[in-house]
Amino acid sequence: MPYSALEPEKIKSTAHELALRVAERFPNNGIAQVSRALADLSEKHTAYAAQAASRNWPMQIVSVLIVLAGLAGAGWGVWQLLQLFGMDAREIGSVQGLDSVLNIMIVTGAAIWFVLNLETRQRQARVLARLHELRALAHVIDMHQLRKDPTTYYREPTAHSPNRDLSESNLMAYLDYCAEMLAIIGKLAALYMQKMSDAVVIDAANDIEALAGGFSQKIWLKINVLQPLADAERRNAGASPTPLS
Repeated sequence: MPYSALEPEKIKSTAHELALRVAERFPNNGIAQVSRALADLSEKHTAYAAQAASRNWPMQIVSVLIVLAGLAGAGWGVWQLLQLFGMDAREIGSVQGLDSVLNIMIVTGAAIWFVLNLETRQRQARVLARLHELRALAHVIDMHQLRKDPTTYYREPTAHSPNRDLSESNLMAYLDYCAEMLAIIGKLAALYMQKMSDAVVIDAANDIEALAGGFSQKIWLKINVLQPLADAERRNAGASPTPLS
């Protein structure tokens, strides 16, 4: 059904289009490199997310064989105990061999559980490592906007104040691009939730979305502070306010 799920191709195209827009407006700024890195990551992570829930069939087959071998070994061990104590299965509850039989069954069950969940844990670890890559880029974007403080336009600078190297309207565009990049990171993380029902992965992806959302809130607070200055700048230039591109 259309619009019922995120479409990886549209996320990729949005990331690439954003990288072009940033490069056009800020060709010599570090944010252009960050947007390019995000576009490249969007290629990788849409492919990763598509494969996230796929089964590793060779490992699955090996796991089944190990489980069968474990069951056979446990059965053989129980049979050997029965022979050792000279009894049949109906008598097993009345002798000291019961503890040994139960220990074999417990150890075998634990080993089977471990083997059956090994592939799931490995897949989970791979996805968490990829989500960590998105989390790290979100922090990089936050660092880029950190010193873009609109309140510097309202006060006299000091020797260590951030450079006012951007006009009010360009600073608004800069901050807006950072917010868009953070939104794309959140959507890339959500692709993994869309493909997997693993509770650990879902929690990690939700954390990244919340992190990106929190950073975006800080950015939009700055934009709200900056808006009157940008409007005044455009009025002084004889232009009417227009949407950023």
